[in-house]
Amino acid sequence: RCAGQAGRVFSNAFAANPVCSPTRASILTGKCPSRIGLINHSGSGGAQGPGHQLKPPQVVGNMPPEDVTLAEALQMAGYTTAHIGKWHLQTHHEKGRTLFSEANGFDINLAGGKNGQPASYYFPYTHYHHINTIVPAGTVRMGDYKLVEVFDTGKVELYNLSNDLGETNDLAASMPELTAKLTKMLHDWRDHSGAVMTTGNPDYKAEDDWHKPAQVK
Repeated sequence: RCAGQAGRVFSNAFAANPVCSPTRASILTGKCPSRIGLINHSGSGGAQGPGHQLKPPQVVGNMPPEDVTLAEALQMAGYTTAHIGKWHLQTHHEKGRTLFSEANGFDINLAGGKNGQPASYYFPYTHYHHINTIVPAGTVRMGDYKLVEVFDTGKVELYNLSNDLGETNDLAASMPELTAKLTKMLHDWRDHSGAVMTTGNPDYKAEDDWHKPAQVK
């Protein structure tokens, strides 16, 4: 029915996470990544070391096997299912195909494995990741407004996505009541969903900070 003549158009959406694996898991299970514990790519805690102010929390690498995925629900309804492309929902150190897409409700699997990309793949995103330059943060959206809380500084930013998709005009200072409301909403949601958070890194060295520009000698 969802693939009928009329089809469906989704023109306004917000991903559950800025990283591939958690977002894919949330679509398949209908759960926020924090409820699964899969909050970074395939079990990786992300970048860390003396150049980072925060330590990443422990991360689960696989979807809970007891959860019914969207593909399994479609199978039960009589559909034939196929997964084509990147899977990346099996912890890297695990062997075999026990957690590949065909074990999660897909009849056909084309190119899906535990790796994040084939050798020629280019990562088309930026987030708290071993290849990026952005600090860890949390976000919440209500209507046209999106709030971003930066974890290592505590700074909050507010944007109106209806006229500022590039998030260039920070409205936090000019809209303090809405900023406070969304900040509380974000904190309450983290508590409610059991989100695991970053912690201070006792080995942090400011002179080695990872997003400082390199000194040219």
